[in-house]
Formats: sequence, C-alpha cells, structure tokens
Amino acid sequence: MSFEGRADVFTAHLYINGYPLVLNQQYLQTKLLNKRLTAEQRVEFEAGLADKVFPRFVTLADYDDDAPLLFQFVSVGEKKYEVYAKLPGKYDGWRLAIDQQGRHLEVTDEAALSTFSLIREGAERALYKDFGPGPSQVILVSEERQSGMYLARSNYRDKHGSTLKNDYSNIIVDVNPNFTGHDAFNGRVAKFLLKVVDEPQVTDF
Repeated sequence: MSFEGRADVFTAHLYINGYPLVLNQQYLQTKLLNKRLTAEQRVEFEAGLADKVFPRFVTLADYDDDAPLLFQFVSVGEKKYEVYAKLPGKYDGWRLAIDQQGRHLEVTDEAALSTFSLIREGAERALYKDFGPGPSQVILVSEERQSGMYLARSNYRDKHGSTLKNDYSNIIVDVNPNFTGHDAFNGRVAKFLLKVVDEPQVTDF
C-alpha cells in the first residue's frame, strides 16, 4: 500500500532503552551471521525463520547499532495511527497489529483493526506536528485496550497458553506482563524513543 504524497504520513524508528525495535525475522537473520553458533543453535534460528508466525513479532535488537525497523505512521483521525512496516522482502507494507491471543505486537497482511496513538510524557495524544525537533520520548498506546505497551519476554504467558516458542527474545505487549498476582512485580509501560526519518510534506494538518 502506498501513501506517497499524503501530508499526514511520516516514517520513524523506535527504540526502547537505546535498542532499536526490529522484526524477529531481522533478529534471527542477524543471529545466523554469528560464525560461532553451534549446530543446535543454527537449526533453532533457521526453524524460527521458517515458521509462519514466529518471524512476524516485534522485538528488540541485540545491539544498539543494529539496523532498526522503519515504521510508517498513517493518520486515521482523532490523533490515531495505522502503522506499517517498511523493509525489503516479504513483510514490506504489512500492518502493525496486536495478536489477539498472545497480545504481542506483530505485523500482518490481514485486514487488522489495530490502531495506535503516541503520547508525549505527561501530555495528551499527539500528532507529528506536536513534537519538537529531534528525537522524542513517547508512549505507544494500543487503542484497542486503551493501554500503553510493555516490554516482556516471549515466554511471559507460558502458564497461560503462550503461542510463542522461544524464551530468548523480547516482545512488546499491550497487557501488564505480571501474572503473579503480586503488585510488586507489576510491569511499567515502556518509554519509546521516536526518531523521525521522513517528515510529512506539510505539517499544518
């Protein structure tokens, strides 16, 4: 899907704790470049890449200088966005969505209904024009649940029917990853660093 020429579209990279957000596909491909992998590890990563679901969820890169995933934010009114992945290959143009079972962030080519908003710290939902120059700290909100996103491990729901197989990757979820029932273990909504790559053609929308 092309949104070229629209004034309410911008692209950006997102980071948590200094590490870029990537698709698990990118994460696994980077892992396979390591010449010191054991045969067992290589088979595991290759199996992950061959899976229909596993490469599609959003995770954190291992290193702060890994190539980040490019996100395209498309305004859909009322300070809400549809978000698309921009990267060469199979998943280019796939839409960001929340998996309905695992509640993790992924990309899909289905007619997903997930929309998101951006909140500056201590402020209301914001459009691109509301941000100042340079990187901005934001909270990414899942509009479906009216919830900020949390950083969790991919096995965080193991006792609750997880659909993700491995426990080594980070995932982004729209539910509190604390299933212990004890308030002391409550998660904190993740703070994202948003770095704009391509600005809208005009900013008075």
